[in-house]
Amino acid sequence: MKRKPASSLSLKDIEKEMIKRALSETKNVKEASKRLGIARSTLYRKMKEWKIGM
Repeated sequence: MKRKPASSLSLKDIEKEMIKRALSETKNVKEASKRLGIARSTLYRKMKEWKIGM
C-alpha cells in the first residue's frame, strides 16, 4: 500500500492504517480490538464503514 507523507495524513487515515495493521498482525478481531483499546463492536463498525476485510 502506498503511503502519503505524514504531513498529509488525516486522523481518519491514521486510524484506518492502525486498524489494518492490528488485524494483519493479530489475524483476530478480538485481539486487534484489545491492542487498539476499542470495543469489538466499534472495530466491526469501522471495518464495515471503511470496507476493511480480514
